[in-house]
Amino acid sequence: MPLLALDRWVPVLPWSAWIYFSLWVYICMPSSLMMQVNELGYFFMGAALLSVCGLSIFYFLPTQVPDWGIDWSRYPTLLFLKESDASGNACPSLHVAFALYAGLWLSRMLKIVHAGRLWHLANVLWCLLIVLSTMTTKQHVLVDVLCGAALGIFAFWLNDRIVRKANLS
Repeated sequence: MPLLALDRWVPVLPWSAWIYFSLWVYICMPSSLMMQVNELGYFFMGAALLSVCGLSIFYFLPTQVPDWGIDWSRYPTLLFLKESDASGNACPSLHVAFALYAGLWLSRMLKIVHAGRLWHLANVLWCLLIVLSTMTTKQHVLVDVLCGAALGIFAFWLNDRIVRKANLS
């Protein structure tokens, strides 16, 4: 993937791996607030669409992050991440796509349950931190992040249209 100035400027932050890993908790948050079975079905349908689109792109246009020339053994958590999450299939970042998809769904669910502003703020902050962590762990570059954001927003937008037609909102 091409490197932009921002990619070189963003530092390696080993502790941000925990934020990166938190995506797997974050994507469960919207479904934990769902009170109707069909809401869960629509949520999974959108996630499946996002996955099929992302994996299709990986198949036809394989990409990988650059070799950063970093001794990952100096950062045990990041070494674990690098060994378990291959550098291939970088663009679009599915980590970013799923963070935005889940964040938009969580925003919808927080409105439905009349959550306070603090919950909405926490949702936005957590989502943004996950997105940023993809760069501070050097798993992705800005182009991956932007393409992942577009994919996540598109998947939610399309999913939202289907949900609204079904009169769930």
